[in-house]
This record gives sequence, C-alpha cells and structure tokens, in this order.
Amino acid sequence: MKTKLLFVVILGMSLSITSCSNDEDNLALTRSYDPEVLTSRACFNMERPKDAYLYPVVPGTSEWSALHEQGLEAVYKALRVPHSTLRKMSTMGLIQTYLDYPYRPNTSLSNSLKFFPFFLEHLEIDETCKSIYNELKRRSDVGVSLMTFYKSFVYNPASYYADMAFQNLNLMASIDVFYKQLETVEKRELIKIALEKEKMFDEDDKYWGTPYACFLIARLMSSENYTPFIETINKMEFGNSFLNDMDMCFWGEDNGELILSFGREFIE
Repeated sequence: MKTKLLFVVILGMSLSITSCSNDEDNLALTRSYDPEVLTSRACFNMERPKDAYLYPVVPGTSEWSALHEQGLEAVYKALRVPHSTLRKMSTMGLIQTYLDYPYRPNTSLSNSLKFFPFFLEHLEIDETCKSIYNELKRRSDVGVSLMTFYKSFVYNPASYYADMAFQNLNLMASIDVFYKQLETVEKRELIKIALEKEKMFDEDDKYWGTPYACFLIARLMSSENYTPFIETINKMEFGNSFLNDMDMCFWGEDNGELILSFGREFIE
C-alpha cells in the first residue's frame, strides 16, 4: 500500500513538473510576433540562443499599445522574467534576453553628462535588468560570450533595436567584472572587432561617430596599462573622467579619432 501511494505521489509530481514546463513552452509559442524581426535577433548574424527569453509584448505590436493604456507599471510587470527562468539560462541566452529588453535608459536626455553610471544604475534599478546582471556576474564566460555577440553584430537600420543593441553591447563589454575575464590576446581581438564595428556604424550618414566603441576600446587599453595611451589621456581635460565614467564633456570627433588611432596601434 505504501509503495503504491509513493508511486502516485511521484507520478503526480512528474505530471506537475511536465505541466509547468509545457506551460512555459506554450507561452513562448503563442507570442504574436516573429522573434526574427521584432527582437534584437535582426542585428546579429548568428543563430538566436534557443533558451533566450521571448517577452510577451514588444514595441510595434497591438498588444504593446494596449498594455500601455493600462500604465507603465503593467508594462514592466509583463516584461518581468522569473528568477528561476534566468538561473537556468545559458550565458548567451542571458545576454540575448538583456539585449531584447524593450526599455533602455535614454542617456541623451539625462541631466548627467556621464553615461556609464547612468547605464549601471539602470542595470541595478530595473528589476529584470538587475536580475540578468546579477546572474551574469556569477558566470565566468561572459567576456567571451560578449565577444561572440560583438563579432556577429550587423547594423540593421530597419530594426527597432539597431542603435540600442550596439550601445548596450559596448557598455556591457565595458564593465570591468566582465572584461577582466579576458586574456590580453582576447582583449586585443575585442579591440580589433570594436574598430571594425565602429567604422561600420560611422559610415551611416546619421552618425558623426559613436562614443560607445571608443569607451570600450579606451577601457580595454587602460586595463592592459598601455602606457602611450594612458600618458596621453591623463594630460587631457576630462580624459580620466571619460575613461572612468564616460563623461561626455571629453567627447568630440578629434578625441574619438585619437582613441581609435591608439586602438589601432595597440593591436599591431
């Protein structure tokens, strides 16, 4: 009798687990949008991580508009990813899930001229982003995973995520806890990729140069104690504050080109 009862309990637990799993799978399958188009997937020339989260609503859909009528709190609640789901994700899936998050801090409208603290504050305050960030900090392969995304990035101006994906990919890779996972040779490779992507981005007529790739390149060179660069930027007004905080008082086309030229010299 006890054996039979135990079997029933185990069977019930199994069915419950299967049911939860199926519910989660069905939730992804019933999304009303094409993830190949309405996620940052359109900005990367690689297969989308299979375990990346698909948000129930995204910009450009009728559901997104309807949800906004209920207020922003309803939108944030709908975008919230369960902690248990994040913990099971691969590192690649976590990064994709972050890059797909529909909301970003609008740094250009910030009263602060320092972009990087504003970005980190967003990661710490927004519940979903904070959860992703904290989970990533537990992983040892974030640096190489970010490089994989970076290599496959393609600028797709038709995508809602085109600018955000490039901006946030650079800023994520600029976080010291992540780039410190890389060896010197990997940092050189990342700088090489960043130079290529920055050039691609700069060729678009609507851009006069992006500080994001320059910020990443500058921090990578600094982490390797590249003396010619460090000695130069230490003498420049707002140089150190740009290096530490992405202070835009430093930014200008000439200073951007200076960082890029040091980056090209560093990888030779």
